[in-house]
Formats: sequence, C-alpha cells, structure tokens
Amino acid sequence: EKSSLEIETQIWPRLNETDWFKNTAYKDLSEEELQKDESSEANNFLKYTSSVQSRMKTLNEGIEMLKPFLLENFDYNLDLFTHEKMKVDRTIALDALKNTIPVLEDLQDFSNEEKIKEAFTKAIEKMGVKNGQMLWPVRVALTNEQFSPGTFEMVMLLGQAISLKRVQNAIQALS
Repeated sequence: EKSSLEIETQIWPRLNETDWFKNTAYKDLSEEELQKDESSEANNFLKYTSSVQSRMKTLNEGIEMLKPFLLENFDYNLDLFTHEKMKVDRTIALDALKNTIPVLEDLQDFSNEEKIKEAFTKAIEKMGVKNGQMLWPVRVALTNEQFSPGTFEMVMLLGQAISLKRVQNAIQALS
C-alpha cells in the first residue's frame, strides 16, 4: 500500500490538468512545496489525500474525490439537499443548516471527530429531528456531493472557517 505522500505526488500532475483545479487556492503549489509539507496548503492537501486514499480505486477517482476539499465555492445542486428516505425537504434542510451555525461557532476542537459528533448530537436532540435530517444537509453543504466522507470527518478536515462559510453559502442558496 502506498503512503499518502506517494499518492499525492501521483495525483498532483493529473490535478493540474483539470479545469476546475485551476480555480483553487492550491493551483500555485509546486511539487517541491508539497513534499516539504511546510505550508498550510501543503499540509491540508496531504490531509485531504489521506482521507480519500482508502476510498479510491484509481487515481482519477481520487481526483474527483478531492474536489469537495479543494474547491472554494460551489454552484450547489439544490436537489441534493432533499432526501426522501430520510424525510428531508428543503424546509428541514434550511432549518438544519441554520441550526448548524451555532454548533460550528461554539465548537472549540476541530481536530477531534468525537467532540464534533457530540456537538452535533446535542443540536439534533435540541431540534428534535433524526440524525440524517440534520447531518444530510450539512454534509451536502460541505461537499455538494451525494457520496462523500461523513459530516463529522468533513467538519474535522475542513475546519471551522471553511465549514462555516460553506454552510452559510448553502443557506443563501436555499433561501
């Protein structure tokens, strides 16, 4: 099995060939900077690559899986926010996202997935909804994808500033 750094160095040249990657904050990183892992962008890129490594079957699949981590803004697919099986309509999705703002603002430790889960669990109980009715719209707000890492992992990897910005952008898109 390859290390995250090996995967990263194989994915990097392919990412640079994609149109969407040219619009990210990572476009100006050199391979040397990535390997030194001294900048926050390089550190984040390695963290994101580690996250998708176990899920990807091919490097091209890995490139697509990195998209939610690397793009700064989404043109949200609003249909993704609803989920019939989980009984999430646009109203519930919007309410869940609005209730996520204080969770993210009050959370102190974004490095601990268990602490993130605890904070969301309290908000879910307070809202009186099922887990999926809150976590589905939040995950979609963070990734704009139907399939992606879970909500807690995404919050942990993206951190407070990016998570808040994406949730706020999703609220605006749904309003």
